[in-house]
Amino acid sequence: GGNPKVFSLQYVVSFGSLVVDNPGGTNRVVTQTAYCGVMSNLNIIAGEYNSGANTIYFGGNLTNNGILDVFYLECSAQVGTTTAVTTAQTISGSGVFNDYQSSPDANMYYLEVNNTSAGGVTMNVNNLTVNSLYLDKGQLYLGSNNLKLTYQPGTPGAGAWVATNGTGVLMLKNMSSSVNHLFPIGTATGYAPITIYTSGAVDNFTARVANTVTNPNNA
Repeated sequence: GGNPKVFSLQYVVSFGSLVVDNPGGTNRVVTQTAYCGVMSNLNIIAGEYNSGANTIYFGGNLTNNGILDVFYLECSAQVGTTTAVTTAQTISGSGVFNDYQSSPDANMYYLEVNNTSAGGVTMNVNNLTVNSLYLDKGQLYLGSNNLKLTYQPGTPGAGAWVATNGTGVLMLKNMSSSVNHLFPIGTATGYAPITIYTSGAVDNFTARVANTVTNPNNA
């Protein structure tokens, strides 16, 4: 039906796993009004999950096949802290990622990677746009997917970078002139950052690195 069906998380809460499976209809949404922890998997099968201006801490995999309105998404092994996750994580799904703001220019406002496992965090969503990316610990693997940033990422923590381990690229959007722009990228095994200094009009730039380069003229 069309009547509002809203489940509200009004206090700080920590789940083992969380599944959102809202039936079809209008105004059916799970809303979050305080920060929330999902220490294992967050699975949005159908319907809408809205974090508001709050953080979602997640320690497992995030699968979104519905609608996720998200402000701050942080990999963390404990709610309310920056405790690193020690098992591999994925961000995936064919659903819609929305910045919770009413006039968003991205799919989410913040994404924080804090994972010390060998598998790091794998991005299985293509062309996701994030306002601010924080790289505390570990790698964010792009594979064949592109990641777009609307703001310059901060200096990554020790041993942290975006791994362009496939055809996917890191894009910095609307890069201003007369400024050094850091691409905190590397391969699956090493950090190989690129800095671009622009002097022309505001533009978008993409970058990736690879272990080997093939000259198409010699193919």
